[in-house]
Amino acid sequence: MPALAVAAEIVAKQPDAAIVFVGSERPVERLILEPTGYEHFALPVQSLSELRKHPLQFLSKNRTALRAAAEIVETHRPRAVIGCGGFASVPAVHAAARSGVPVVLLEQNAVPGRATSWLCSRAQVVCLAFDACRSEIRSDTRCVVTGNPVRPDIAALATASTDRSQRSNLTMLILGGSQGARAINSGIVAALSELTNLPDRLRIIHQTGGADCPSIQQRYESLGLTADVRPFLDDMPELLGQADLVVSRAGGTTLAELACAGVPAVPIPAPRSVRDHPRRNAVAFAASGAAVAVEESADPEETGQRLAPQIFSLLTDGPRWSSLSAQMRALARPDAAAAVLAELESIV
Repeated sequence: MPALAVAAEIVAKQPDAAIVFVGSERPVERLILEPTGYEHFALPVQSLSELRKHPLQFLSKNRTALRAAAEIVETHRPRAVIGCGGFASVPAVHAAARSGVPVVLLEQNAVPGRATSWLCSRAQVVCLAFDACRSEIRSDTRCVVTGNPVRPDIAALATASTDRSQRSNLTMLILGGSQGARAINSGIVAALSELTNLPDRLRIIHQTGGADCPSIQQRYESLGLTADVRPFLDDMPELLGQADLVVSRAGGTTLAELACAGVPAVPIPAPRSVRDHPRRNAVAFAASGAAVAVEESADPEETGQRLAPQIFSLLTDGPRWSSLSAQMRALARPDAAAAVLAELESIV
């Protein structure tokens, strides 16, 4: 999503610019990019998590991906390559650096990922979403806090009206992830089962991912609750503009989008993540008074017990809600994509 935001900014300024996406073979990439019309090369790159499980396959596929990326760079002769983090960015950035093509890296989290750490010495500039990340970049490469680029229709929420007093409903948006986050899905239903005094005008919209959608719908029905349960939300800007509370993971892009919308959040960081970046993201937002982080338990019922009082408080305590909303809005960087483009232009 940050890559799409930067691409939109480039095309808005230079309509004849050619944008090419190079990534992995994960289905979610194809799902996101197909409607955009951008050219997309899917390489057989694999993450380090596959190294121990299938070492020979890991080496073979990544060798193939590196060769393919080198061919793409040679054929397209790009003026610059933007690495957006994660293992999928490694082949193209590596190939660009070897060919003398300028490189910009985007780091969406409060702590640099392994790809950023490995590639930063090959880049001309690293664009950061969190200032705290700067001290952890072990390179002399220039680092600039640009914020995390979000799509134009979500960036526009930063200047939209935040007066929710005239709304007939309270809307709670639950983001289990486009691919599902079972702990959030189960934990939120467990939390709601404990809350017998929810506001009558509460509207629940729950993105579950495909696998959990039928079972979560059944659990809502068993609780006597009406909820709009969907595997995937394709109208996110509109829903964020309507939301009064969001329960989600703590990815850097998700939090950046919530900041633009000025929506109080209850992030549940994914445990056992590489370099613990979701927890670090959640802690940064919580420390700013913009969110209330809840730790995930292995037992969904326990997660629900931790969630329930926070959900109830934020739905019913007007002053507390207003404070979190204002602090969330203060963290918004709707001009992040433009700031990244300015850095790109400075090196090209």
